[in-house]
Amino acid sequence: MLHRGLFPEKITDAFTAKYGCDVSAPHTPGGDRVLLEVPVRRWLPAGLAQ
Repeated sequence: MLHRGLFPEKITDAFTAKYGCDVSAPHTPGGDRVLLEVPVRRWLPAGLAQ
């Protein structure tokens, strides 16, 4: 899913807590950011991925 404009608050809060930055802030003046959300479909325990 591609997010444009306002990012979901739970995402911006998680990035701020972990990295201390606002991921929704433009990288360049007048620029826009997009957020690509990739859903997890399957988990592989450590050591089992090939």
